[in-house]
Amino acid sequence: MESNELVQRIKTKEYELEAFYEDHRKFFLFNVQSKIKANKNVILEVYTDAVLVFWDKCQKGKLDALKGSPRSYLVGIGKKLMLKKINEQKHTYDEQIDQYAEESFDFLQQMEQDEQIEILDDIIEIMPPECKEIIELSYYNGMRMEEVIMRTKRTKFLNINALNVKKHRCMKMLRTRFMEAIKK
Repeated sequence: MESNELVQRIKTKEYELEAFYEDHRKFFLFNVQSKIKANKNVILEVYTDAVLVFWDKCQKGKLDALKGSPRSYLVGIGKKLMLKKINEQKHTYDEQIDQYAEESFDFLQQMEQDEQIEILDDIIEIMPPECKEIIELSYYNGMRMEEVIMRTKRTKFLNINALNVKKHRCMKMLRTRFMEAIKK
């Protein structure tokens, strides 16, 4: 069947879509599978899309002047669609790998943070009571220095400067012990 005759039969609806689909399926599968390695179901899915694109172009008159074989044109459409599908899958696969790597990195960071917090908690527990209280009130409870003075009701911290000096020394002790614990 000549290309113009096939296109005209499709345009005039003498040729049914289902018959066209069945008549060209084996040829399409053979040609595409020989060039592109893919699952047969994926190739059939692409074939269906290619047939619909080909059919639509015939209906709209875009293939009236087709010089080559309609089968070759159909295979060409299919190859383009297949490559597009492969690229989309590759892109999706790359995104999945990136997401997995990011989630793994986030998980490892969280584990590291959790371990560090646990180490800090252990160190704070064995610190002198004044340091423990100042650190807990100012960092865990988020109190300002004035509130810490009111809360501790200690006479040695009559002013903020004295409390700031004590807090600084406690934090220095905490940092030193933390760095030693991490090195172990």
